[in-house]
Amino acid sequence: MLEWIRGWRMTKKETWLLCLLSSLVSVVPVQPAFGQADFGRRIDARLNTVPFNRQLWGIALLDQNGRLIYGRNESRLFIPASNTKLIVSAVASALLPPDWRVKTSVYGGPVVGGVLQGDLVLYGRGDPTMDKRCYAADSTLAGVCDVDPFVRVRQLAQGLRAKGVRVVSGDVVGDGSYFEPTLVHPNWEAFDLNWWYAAPVSGLGFHDNSIDFDWQPGPAVGAPAVIAITPNLGDVGFENRTLTVAPGGESDIGDRFYRQPGTLQIWAEGTVALDNPRRTESFAVPDPNLFAARALRLALADAGIAVTGTTRSTTDSLLYAHLRASAPLAEALSRPLRDWIFPILNTSQNWFAEMLLKQLGRQFGKAGSWPEGLAVERRFLIDSIRVDSTQF
Repeated sequence: MLEWIRGWRMTKKETWLLCLLSSLVSVVPVQPAFGQADFGRRIDARLNTVPFNRQLWGIALLDQNGRLIYGRNESRLFIPASNTKLIVSAVASALLPPDWRVKTSVYGGPVVGGVLQGDLVLYGRGDPTMDKRCYAADSTLAGVCDVDPFVRVRQLAQGLRAKGVRVVSGDVVGDGSYFEPTLVHPNWEAFDLNWWYAAPVSGLGFHDNSIDFDWQPGPAVGAPAVIAITPNLGDVGFENRTLTVAPGGESDIGDRFYRQPGTLQIWAEGTVALDNPRRTESFAVPDPNLFAARALRLALADAGIAVTGTTRSTTDSLLYAHLRASAPLAEALSRPLRDWIFPILNTSQNWFAEMLLKQLGRQFGKAGSWPEGLAVERRFLIDSIRVDSTQF
C-alpha cells in the first residue's frame, strides 16, 4: 500500500515538523570542511528538546559523495509516506516505454438493424487519465491539458455510432476485472475512504474515481451554502445541512462531508463564512466501475444511442470473457505513461500511483493486484538496483 502525506489537508503539527526538517537540511554545509561533530550536536540538541523529543526520528544526511555525515536511527524501517511514489514511478519508468498506453474497449453484439443485441460492456485496462487535468508544470503548452473528462467515453460512443449502433437492447456494464476484484486496500482507514486520496482502484477509472463538490457561501447569512456536484451523473443522493454565517466566521464544511458507508448517499454539515472563497472537495465513489459505466451511458445518450436496460458493474473476469474474445466495437487510448508520472510526483496524486502499482503487477507479475505490484517493485529493487532486501 502506498502511504501518504495529505497534501493541503496536512495538519499544523505535520507542517511544523516538515518545516523543522527543512531547517535541518538547510544547514548542511556545501564545504566538506564543516565540523561534523558540531553539526551532529546541533541537530541532536534541537531534537532532544520539547516537543521534538517525544517523536521517533529517522534521519540520514549524506554529502555529495554519498557519505553519511549525520545519522539518527538511520537504519530503522519507517513508513515512508509519499516517498514511496518515487519507487513506483521509477520502476514503471524503467520497465515500460514513455509512450506506452492502454486501451479502453467496448464489447457486445451482434448488431442487427442498428440494435446491439444484449449487453454493452465497457472494459478498462487501468487507464487513470480520463479526467480534467494538466500533465505538465507549464499548462500553456499545447496538448498538456485535458479539459473534458468525457473525451474518451465520447470517442467510444462515436465509434459505436459509426458501427451503426442506434439502440442497446441490454445493459451498460462497467467491467473492471482487468485488475483484482479488491478495490479498497484492507489497511486503509474507514474515514479516508470518503476522500479522493483513498479512491478505489479498479481496471476502470473515470474522473479520478471521485466526485467534486464545489462549495461557497450562500447569498446571505442564514442561507445554506451553495454546493454543486461535478460530474453529476444522477446517482448521488445529497443533503445540504450547511449554514452561511457572518464574515470572518468559521468555514468548516470542507471537513464535514459524510456518507452512508458504501453508498452515494452523502450529506454536508457545518458553516461557511460569507466572505469565504469558493472551495472544492473531492469525494471518492464506492463503485468506480459503475461510475465509468454511467459516464459512458451519458455519452451514448448525447450521441443519440438509446439504452433499454439498466447500468451495472462487475469485477468477475469470466462473466464477459466470451465477448472479449471477439473484436471490440470501439476503443480509446490513454495518455502515454510519461503523463501518468506527472500527477504522481508533481501533485502527489495517490490514485494514479495505486493504478500504476497494479499495472506493474498486471504487466510483469501474475495479476493486477497490490501484492503482485509490490512483488515487482521488490524484485526490481533487489535485482536491478542491488538494494539489500533487509533494508526496506
